[in-house]
Amino acid sequence: MQHKVLLVVSDKFSEFAMRKDVITQSELFHLLRSEDVLLPHHAKTRLVPGQGFSDDNVDEIINAIETSLNGKYFDASLWLSLPRRASKALTHKHNSENILISDPIKICEDNYEMQVLVDENCELMGDHQTGQHLQGMLLLEAARQASVAVMEKYFLNGNENKLYFVFNEMNVNYNRFAFPLACDLSFAIKEKDVSKPKRQDFSVEVSAMQCGVSSASFTFGFTMMEDTRVSNMENRLAKQALNDFMEKLNSEVIYAEAANA
Repeated sequence: MQHKVLLVVSDKFSEFAMRKDVITQSELFHLLRSEDVLLPHHAKTRLVPGQGFSDDNVDEIINAIETSLNGKYFDASLWLSLPRRASKALTHKHNSENILISDPIKICEDNYEMQVLVDENCELMGDHQTGQHLQGMLLLEAARQASVAVMEKYFLNGNENKLYFVFNEMNVNYNRFAFPLACDLSFAIKEKDVSKPKRQDFSVEVSAMQCGVSSASFTFGFTMMEDTRVSNMENRLAKQALNDFMEKLNSEVIYAEAANA
């Protein structure tokens, strides 16, 4: 018996949800709880997770399907199998809503995969959502987080020295719009130098894949160095930057005073 399929997206993607077979979270809750909604009895409607949900949202949706008046007419199996969001430690994030990726999985040597998991309350969607597609900065930040997470999980695990990430190069290619659908990240290490434990260099490529097509690709060059070394460098450069700024400011003041004399 063929299932009807409904894609569910968060409320901030309401413009995308105006399309056939797409509903928002609020509309789903109305279907689940309303006594005035006519639902097909011959087969369950399979609910497909889209984008925009926090981990709590996912739990709330699953619980609503299991306990609500019309829950028996819906299949929540795909929600139960959603991948786990990467941890704060792996992504260097303090707030879970700003974590945009699932836990990375090693596919083979130097190749890893994870999923994009956008929470509509993340910092990059805090102002507004423009149009129907995922904003390009969401994919860029997801790719950056992927780089950090892969390094933390597969290269720094158990490393006694705290290493700091320094991104030296970043190139972005947007090929087509990505929408609030399932989106995979393919992460490949192209070059690496891990011969020195206190300084490791990487060149990586990350592709955002949707429906088997690349929506965007990113190349990053970064270095992992000892935290103390980076801190010393930062202090030295901060002091130099402030000195240069104050010297320039004083010169402008002297020039202005001379011009007004």
